[in-house]
Amino acid sequence: ARGISGAAIQLLGRCLLMGMFFLQGLRHLRERGFGLFSLGAFLCLATLCGLVIVGFKARWSAVILALALGISNFWMYPFWAMSRGMRDFYLYYFFNTLSIMGGLLILVSHGPGGLSVDSAKKGI
Repeated sequence: ARGISGAAIQLLGRCLLMGMFFLQGLRHLRERGFGLFSLGAFLCLATLCGLVIVGFKARWSAVILALALGISNFWMYPFWAMSRGMRDFYLYYFFNTLSIMGGLLILVSHGPGGLSVDSAKKGI
């Protein structure tokens, strides 16, 4: 039996990484309501996630997502300003978000892989 190809693993990784973004966006939209800003932000997020999943302009989309995540990380998890009891909680989520940013930067560095629109366009 043949093993799973590296391109299939990269596709699975892109889907899992973007699934997290998409579900967080849905949760945010549900909690904050369907205001103009929230809906616009969700549509941008969903578009970038879709581009990464199909592998079309995936590197640029991942750069944009990593930058947005980096900025929002300092806003959402200011562990340095928390009380002693909450500091560890915020620190955990801060570094968890940094690890997701690392995954996005690996995508930027290595590209979306063989099972992507960008790869198919190179073959034409």
